[in-house]
Amino acid sequence: MDNVAWSNKRIGVRLEHSKQVNVMQTRNDESPVSSRRLTHVRWRIRGLLLAIAISMAGLGASEVTLPPSSEVAALFSRIGNGGFEEGTETPEFWSRHPGKDEGRNRHSRDTSTAFSGQASGRIDWFDEISGPNKAALQWNRYSLPLTDRGSLLVGGFVRTNGVPGARLGVHFYAEERKHLGFEKTPARTRNDDAWTPFVGELPIPDGTTNMGVALYSKEGGTTWYDDVVVLGVPRARAAVGTPNVDGTLTDPCWRAAALPGSFVQQDGSALAEGGTRSWVCCDSGQLYLAFDCVKATGASRGSGDISEGIVLLLDPGQTFVASYRITVSPDGQYTATRAEDDAWAPKLQVATTRGLKGWSAEIAVPFEALDLSLATGDLWGLNVVRHDASRQEVTTWSLGGVSNPRRFGSVTLETDMGDVLRASAQRAAVELGSSRRALLAEIEKVGVSAEDSPSTFELLGAAKAAADGLRKSGLGKPGTEPDRLALREKAAEAREALALARRTASQSLFPSPAVPQRNGFTLAIVPSLQKVRRDGVVQGGLLADAIRLDAAQDESESVQLVVVPADRALSGVSVSVSPLTNGEDTIEVSPYRVEYVETGPTTRYSQAYVGWWPDVLLPPAPFNVPAGRKQPIWLRVDVPPGAVPGVYRGNVRVEHAGDAVTVPMELRVRPFRLPRPGTLPCAFGLYASVLAEWYFGKKPYSSVMPIETFVRWCEFMGDYRLTPKNIAREYQQRGKGADGSETLDLSALQGTVGRLAPDYFPPNSFCVARLPCPKEVREGTTKQDPRTWVASLERQTAEFARLGLPRQAYIYGIDEPITEAYPFVRSVYELVRQAAPDYPLLQTVNHDPPEALVGCVDIWCPLTSRLDQDAEFYRARRAAGDAVWAYVCCSPKPPYANFLIDQPAIAHRVLFWQAWQHDVSGILYWCICWWRGMPGPTSGKPHFPDAPITIKDLPWTYGDNGVNGDGILIWPGPDMTPYPSVRLEIIRDGIEDYEYLAFLRQLISRAGVEERELEAQSAQRTLARARALLRVPPTISRTFTDYCTNPALIQERRSAIGEAIEELLELLKE
Repeated sequence: MDNVAWSNKRIGVRLEHSKQVNVMQTRNDESPVSSRRLTHVRWRIRGLLLAIAISMAGLGASEVTLPPSSEVAALFSRIGNGGFEEGTETPEFWSRHPGKDEGRNRHSRDTSTAFSGQASGRIDWFDEISGPNKAALQWNRYSLPLTDRGSLLVGGFVRTNGVPGARLGVHFYAEERKHLGFEKTPARTRNDDAWTPFVGELPIPDGTTNMGVALYSKEGGTTWYDDVVVLGVPRARAAVGTPNVDGTLTDPCWRAAALPGSFVQQDGSALAEGGTRSWVCCDSGQLYLAFDCVKATGASRGSGDISEGIVLLLDPGQTFVASYRITVSPDGQYTATRAEDDAWAPKLQVATTRGLKGWSAEIAVPFEALDLSLATGDLWGLNVVRHDASRQEVTTWSLGGVSNPRRFGSVTLETDMGDVLRASAQRAAVELGSSRRALLAEIEKVGVSAEDSPSTFELLGAAKAAADGLRKSGLGKPGTEPDRLALREKAAEAREALALARRTASQSLFPSPAVPQRNGFTLAIVPSLQKVRRDGVVQGGLLADAIRLDAAQDESESVQLVVVPADRALSGVSVSVSPLTNGEDTIEVSPYRVEYVETGPTTRYSQAYVGWWPDVLLPPAPFNVPAGRKQPIWLRVDVPPGAVPGVYRGNVRVEHAGDAVTVPMELRVRPFRLPRPGTLPCAFGLYASVLAEWYFGKKPYSSVMPIETFVRWCEFMGDYRLTPKNIAREYQQRGKGADGSETLDLSALQGTVGRLAPDYFPPNSFCVARLPCPKEVREGTTKQDPRTWVASLERQTAEFARLGLPRQAYIYGIDEPITEAYPFVRSVYELVRQAAPDYPLLQTVNHDPPEALVGCVDIWCPLTSRLDQDAEFYRARRAAGDAVWAYVCCSPKPPYANFLIDQPAIAHRVLFWQAWQHDVSGILYWCICWWRGMPGPTSGKPHFPDAPITIKDLPWTYGDNGVNGDGILIWPGPDMTPYPSVRLEIIRDGIEDYEYLAFLRQLISRAGVEERELEAQSAQRTLARARALLRVPPTISRTFTDYCTNPALIQERRSAIGEAIEELLELLKE
């Protein structure tokens, strides 16, 4: 008997060599959807072949792109009756909303049509819903327990008739029905009676204990759902034991160690055809895994061994980072890699045995090789993936977890980890001691003493005591497990004390003379990427004895100086800033007072807090600071294009009642200039009608706002490296000729577009014309004749060309059409192509990839979330020569980077690093001045800037979309003066980061041409370092939703890029 069969007999495991189920052939062949099932099978085959090719190439397997089969779904399902098979007139498990059908609206279990089986869930919505609850018609079920972490895999099949949209959504709740968030996946609504698949992944917020699942339909027709899935991940407990690692799987500890469930095809189409089983156990020092891999019947002993193997994926403590990957081949060879650590080379025990029917393996992974911390809990993420060469299939224990750590299975380790914990405690104590000494050195360097800040040194003492306590607690007796919670608390206590010590020290660097009398103030230097709360200790303060900045020529750079009252309120505080000088050369500094706006609560995304957030930048003027509050001063330096490189020095002086503090300020100007216009089109909306409406009420904007005023606002945007995307559509004069024909006068554009574009706007950054986009156009149901739109567009582009206006413009297509409208949209675009062939056509996308529009669109502009989900489509379009932009608006919501007021500042800036990372060549934003609903001068109500801004009073961006600050990046000052925002400043910094990278790439390209002349070793090293800096590291952005929170990481990377630019310029000069 071969070893594999013998080991299975000893363990008592019977492998089920199940015949592969052809899911599509087992469905109701007499239903009218059988032809579509064949199409579904073809999709499956095509996806499987692609996944095999990818896995054999060693690139990792693709994730789930179609709803899993019912057999697979049963392994992970968190809902019941997803196929609507159980029930009578209405399905079991599901509730309807509203609870009572009215008018022509109906919820029913439909037995006349189904994607599979005998029934589907049907929603008819034709009449408006009465009563106070206007939520969409839906099937739902709430109070479903949810113990999974990571994410849910959701999907199903939908059929629609006359419906503009459908989706599956999940509400997440903590204890006591606290709402943690809502996530959704759109369902493709084709409205052609075809069953269409949809699938998505929804992140589960921390602290979730239960959920509500809803299947939505929009008003207008009938929606059917079938084979709906909401899938968690498998869970297991590791057995406790120490096997002999010899590859035979004969040890008793394996008997209770099997991972539950079955392996499944990586795309979820079926259970694994091959017999693959896995076991996990542990002792106090190691994690053990065993695998039994049966080959296909008839496969020779050696067939397929080149690509045959097991991949073990580990995420200790379930941090949702794929930290460790171990690959084992049948001959016992293994590779081990760790994220972001090429030097990791652990010594593992690996043993395999081979037999006629397959092979088995055992692995021992020492805990000490995994660098576990005190924060590592008993719950680990784990997945096992088999590359089965004999069947040409890739299978996985946890569906969707081939490369996605949020979809790894959950394994609980219940063992005495005393030795590991003691080692972790000692490491943590050493690290904390080192951090404390480094912080103390920083504090002493900037001259803060115990007399200046007693609390700082008290906190340093508390940190030392906590670290010492941690060290002593970690010296427990061998064989006993220390109190893990107590160790974590001591480590957290030390870290918190160090953080507070840094904050109090930074806040005490610049005390006014009156501080000892509790009647003065202190100043703290804070980076621009830190939003300063107006109460509490100053976060993110810098330990520095002066403000220090560096910037290129024609670049802007900012920092904050925060005024902190010692004890009592301050009144009449003034700020003065001297010019920065370098010999006879000077550079001005622009100070602003940061004003706060009030945000509102939302269930659409997680908020750090609700209340007053810093945003408006007001002109300098004396100000008051209430006791217990903080007042940031924003300091911006705009480096002139021709500034002489070198160090410029000056100071900032803050005064109150004869009490004054002076802070030195230094600026290093780099010896290169950022190009203007830049390389990144940033097309942001600035609407003349909205500007005029806030200031003057409902009057034609051209009658109350001179074009020179609008130009001033456009120049303001240009200073921030933004293009008013609609500038060519403002101040047009349309009329009727004597014969009744339409007339068009664009001569005013010579004073707007003609004047500003050459100096400010990158190519193709504003629209020459825009197609209409009311709801019926976006849905493709309009009764209008598109030829009239195209005729108007043709007149406009012809007149634009006749006047010799700049040609760096695009045509804005039909905005955000739904998937079902794509054929109609294409028919319109084919007319546009004929009428205006010289202008690129831009298409915004917030639905499925618009493959039907390929060949008609030149600039694809998806939401960043769609770019994330549909990356392959946009990579293909880029490879074909099209441009790919991206946009944000009220979506996608956090954790995606966006421009919302209640997001961390770094989220606004990192979006531009992600643009570079994903080869995005333009950013679109719908509007920067959408003040509608905010009281203005003609409203008869108190208004800004004399009254505070409350975002929740805005009906459009907050009331309709539940977000804070969408569509508003500037604020209306007196006399039609734009006030910038903190977010606008940070957006410009992000654009300049992108331009740094673009300039570096240009220099590398030049150096590459001249590389033969750069043969010196030092020159080659310089070039290699520069090329490495073109990559956005995972420490800044790992994915669209996983990016850095530490401002220093971006500043350090940007500084390194600046140094590389200088080195390359010097090299090329030589």
